[in-house]
Amino acid sequence: MGRSIPFLIPFTAACALAALPGVAPAQGPAERIAAFDNDGTLWSEQPIYFQLAFALDQVKALAPKHPEWKTTQPFKAVLEGDSMALAGSGQNGLVELVIATHTGMTTDEFTNAVDDWLATARHPASSDRTPIWSTSRCWSY
Repeated sequence: MGRSIPFLIPFTAACALAALPGVAPAQGPAERIAAFDNDGTLWSEQPIYFQLAFALDQVKALAPKHPEWKTTQPFKAVLEGDSMALAGSGQNGLVELVIATHTGMTTDEFTNAVDDWLATARHPASSDRTPIWSTSRCWSY
């Protein structure tokens, strides 16, 4: 777990749930916001954004329903773990993956898919599960 996470989670919870003296204004939770910059503080940016990790994992989970993906890029690259071919698909390929894995379902179905993924997701570099759950918890308050 990154050094920032043990401080970030309690800070976010304190700001969201009750006024934190000297930091959060004395407003209700609805008036408070937390902003996170893509500055490397959160693990989810390294080595890839976790939205992309979700899309890649969803391609693998949905592949049995889409046998054509075995021979169609960029899906083939994901299924074969071919990062060079995936990178070669460029922005259009990534958009195609996101469309395939983030559409065609209700908001509740998407929320359930993300919740199911969070229950088992692993960091792509460390195989650790905790940081992905911890980061997502920041947004649940």
